Amino acid sequence: MKDPSKLNFDLAIAEEICERLATSNDGLAKVLRDLRAEGRANVPSERVVYYWRAHRPDFKDAYKEAREMQGELAFDEACRVAQTPNLGQIVTTEKRDGKDKGDAKGPTVKSVRVADNVERSKLICTALWQRARVFNRDLAESVNVAGVPGRPIEHKVDTDAIIERIVKNRTAAPEPPRE
Repeated sequence: MKDPSKLNFDLAIAEEICERLATSNDGLAKVLRDLRAEGRANVPSERVVYYWRAHRPDFKDAYKEAREMQGELAFDEACRVAQTPNLGQIVTTEKRDGKDKGDAKGPTVKSVRVADNVERSKLICTALWQRARVFNRDLAESVNVAGVPGRPIEHKVDTDAIIERIVKNRTAAPEPPRE
């Protein structure tokens, strides 16, 4: 691989990368793969994008903002998943061994019931919460996902704190340009 410092910064590609990150839950590798699949020229490797981020303050700021926006998308998606039932079949099997009172020794018993697939929803929701917390510091300090063994997971969201931080960060006076 070429030394990333020898590769030219491409503003159009950099803007496209940030736009796609900000408007989807796709990771950097998938965004770059999609750009290549579309036949775009000069699509950098992940290593080059990380080099741009480390050595170009303008790109670093744009990339950070794109990831923060992606965190907000993940937060919204986690809320949607948490509120949407996901009906599916829950299949359980039990082998009868005759040890329980009134239980005859016999073949495996299979039961099927249709219910909300809570376990799957918890996994998806927790993954999205984590992603939101990683990419958006406003959410990181205001969202707690906790649980007690044997009890449902509790989601505690301080929405007032989230809104206050987002508004504060968006209305803060911009920093003077760097020379």
